Amino acid sequence: MSEERVNRFLQMIRRDLMRQAAGNQSLKEAEQLLERGNLHEAEKKLIEAAQAFETSALEYRQGKSFKKAALLMCNAGDVYSEIGNSTQAINAYSLAAEDLLHAAEEHLIWDDPAEIKRGTALAISACMIYFMVGDDNTAFLKARQFVSDHSAKIVYPDVVRLSQIPQQFEAALVNVDINSFSSAENSVATELKTALGRDAESFYRYVEKGLGMIREIFRGKIKTPNITSHIELPVDKTFSDEFTIKAILNNIGDGNAFDLAVEWHLDPELVVSAGDIKRSIEVLGPDESITLEIVAKASQELTGTKEYSVLLKGTYRDQLNTEYSLQVGPAKILLKDFRETEKLQHDRDVTDGRIGLLRTSVEQSILEQEPLSRMIDALTSTLMRVNEDISGKNLEAAKTRISIVNELIDAFDSLLGDDLMISEIKAKREKALREHGIKLLQELEESIKGTLESIESELREKILPVKQEIMDLDAKRKEVFDSISSLKSRIADINYNLELIYNGLPTASSTQDPAEAAARTKVRTALEEEREKIKKIQSYIASLLEADYLADRTVPEVPERIRVALESLEQIRRKLLDIFNQKQSSV
Repeated sequence: MSEERVNRFLQMIRRDLMRQAAGNQSLKEAEQLLERGNLHEAEKKLIEAAQAFETSALEYRQGKSFKKAALLMCNAGDVYSEIGNSTQAINAYSLAAEDLLHAAEEHLIWDDPAEIKRGTALAISACMIYFMVGDDNTAFLKARQFVSDHSAKIVYPDVVRLSQIPQQFEAALVNVDINSFSSAENSVATELKTALGRDAESFYRYVEKGLGMIREIFRGKIKTPNITSHIELPVDKTFSDEFTIKAILNNIGDGNAFDLAVEWHLDPELVVSAGDIKRSIEVLGPDESITLEIVAKASQELTGTKEYSVLLKGTYRDQLNTEYSLQVGPAKILLKDFRETEKLQHDRDVTDGRIGLLRTSVEQSILEQEPLSRMIDALTSTLMRVNEDISGKNLEAAKTRISIVNELIDAFDSLLGDDLMISEIKAKREKALREHGIKLLQELEESIKGTLESIESELREKILPVKQEIMDLDAKRKEVFDSISSLKSRIADINYNLELIYNGLPTASSTQDPAEAAARTKVRTALEEEREKIKKIQSYIASLLEADYLADRTVPEVPERIRVALESLEQIRRKLLDIFNQKQSSV
């Protein structure tokens, strides 16, 4: 190596050491800032550290020191992960995987079996980093490509086993083969770590993270168990009672739960008289459940009340042998020196009696009874539900209901016993009734006044038409009077002419002819009869002309019927006003 190249290499190492020192210093400063709670400045320092690691990795990559570049890029990825920048972290880890693949190829340049094994271990580690960032397709592709490119050298059995680890994982994922997956896991944990040698300290933790990601991918393909549980505790027990504690375990997952092991952890002052403290179940299948029971009692009888703790802990495994834990509780059992149900039943009976007295008080009160009666009915209904709570051992709910009902009864009693408030309510109610009555009377008065005024207006509007009707009747009466008078004159003329004719007729005595004399007598007799009829007609016409309905009259300003109607309307108005005034005075 020439002196110039050596100097250039030394300068690169010094710059890298300075950058690494700067990166590590930034990490320390960020840690100190985090301790002081300065998150914003700490994040800036972490970004500076990551960038320093990336710059150093770039120089090592350009200088063909791929392993060192990969380690620095992993450091940068760690920092980006710390600050939650997933995109930058994935990019850094992916570049680290590429650098490791290049480093692996450098080892395979030599024909030494140890170098070939070490290079293969680095390549598989690179694939595990791809798994770590969730790029399993690239991991499988790179593994196949590496084996294909170096198949001539990957011939030793232990190296072949190493190179087949990604293919084992791929086959296990495709076929959901637990045995193949377990075999690949064992190869990673034993052979790969050993093959890395001194590089294991730098890269194996990323291998483990990749393995964890593969597990998660595989777990998503297999059926996993999920055990839920709850404890059923006794209710209303005394210190002298034995009681049963139950735990119900349900596997709501779609896979079997293996090696289920549970253990009761009871309060030291509880004594188990029956049942198993520990229990093991080999397999609990999907949708299966199991009930665990123990019988216990208090170790000594006390006075008052005391709570005792109950807890159930356990573990189980899935097909991947991943262990899960479960815990039910801690729960509390309350023991007393008396039975709560008996006390609650007594309290319920007393409260029921109070409701009866309250109903009587409401009936005797001046307050509105309908809404109060409905509220009392609701209290009765609530109290009836206490029986259901006691039967169902829901004693806390029963106690709460009784307490609420009694508090409401107290509020009712306070309300009904407030004489000052009731007096004020009575006064306000009477005032409101008076005001309402006066308002209704005023509204009725205004309505009737309006109606009467409307009727009066209609009557006055009819005065002119009625006057015109009377005048038209008078005109017709005058026409009739004139016609009858004219008829009277004409009949007088006719009578006069008949008189002249009668006087001019020859008499029967003035002729000697008997027939002529008889004819003359007949004619004169007929004329006399007609003259008598005309006289009667003249007399009737004279009586017609003297009748009242044909007499002349004066048309009044207000026709008689309109006047009578208006006077009647005015009398009604005055009478109604008197009635309204009397009612308002009484109100």
